[in-house]
Amino acid sequence: MYLLSAAVCAAAALTTLTFAAPAQSTGQYAGTKIIRVPTGSQEQTDKLASLITTLGVPTWTSARVPHSHVDVQVSKDRLDSFHKALKEVSPDLDSQLITMHDDLAVSIAKEAEGMNSPYRDAFAGLANEAWFNSYHTYADHLQFLKDLATTFPNNAKVVTSGTSYEGRTITGINIYGSSGGFAPSQT
Repeated sequence: MYLLSAAVCAAAALTTLTFAAPAQSTGQYAGTKIIRVPTGSQEQTDKLASLITTLGVPTWTSARVPHSHVDVQVSKDRLDSFHKALKEVSPDLDSQLITMHDDLAVSIAKEAEGMNSPYRDAFAGLANEAWFNSYHTYADHLQFLKDLATTFPNNAKVVTSGTSYEGRTITGINIYGSSGGFAPSQT
């Protein structure tokens, strides 16, 4: 039951986030880049964490793990100071960057194109706040997951992971982005 509750919460979060993105103005992200920076040694990782704090750039991943990476969101007005600060951390660091999104506003708009009106209209019948605040049978929850996966066929699918001790099928939902549900999640 916990797995199902977690799946329903995740599904609700997905639908909320999915529909919030197109409604927001993407203008605030115009020219914003998402850049993956290798963290390197512990010393370099600490310097990067300090740089991120000093410049006030949002991160998409933690900057605390050495020999890994940190994904940062750099607005166009901070881009020059970001690159300058990277050179102070390590002169060759700038050449090791991976640009994940060259313009976040364009990426958001492109993703929103896939959310045509029938998908948005179908969401209205899926659930509302009252649905989450009232009792529903297990069958209702399963139907909700099926409806959600049907509404978002490019972003969700109903999955099973065996049977419970009582012999009931353990059902969940796999929610994914453009990877198509095949890439492992990254932390």
